[in-house]
Amino acid sequence: MKQIASALLATSLLVSPVFAQTPDKPAATEKAAPAQPYSIASFMGKWAVTMVMEPITIMGNRAVGPAARLLVVVPDNISKVVKQNHFALARKSNEVWEGQQEDVTATLTRLSENTAQLVLLKKDGHKMEVPLYRDDGE
Repeated sequence: MKQIASALLATSLLVSPVFAQTPDKPAATEKAAPAQPYSIASFMGKWAVTMVMEPITIMGNRAVGPAARLLVVVPDNISKVVKQNHFALARKSNEVWEGQQEDVTATLTRLSENTAQLVLLKKDGHKMEVPLYRDDGE
């Protein structure tokens, strides 16, 4: 009888309103933005697309503010599709850089410290989304 009583007590504590309450604030599902903007240097380097494709190279100029630019150089198999092999991008926000050359708009979005996405959109509507991963290995 003692075992039944203690089992009932334990069960009632688990379903008690005190223990079953959810927090007043739901857990945040959005990632917090970095306190400081991503620096140009944090974008620079080689970014892998796949293991079988040459990496995308990102370089930055020395300018700051509105004159700052990222130069994105894409491998041949991408440049054959969009008819360009490099793009100059200006900062749109903390995570987003964008630029347009001829009939292609390139948008580079930083998703995390080690991931990004390059979107190439041609005026004819052709869109290429390229997931990028930091490629530190040489």
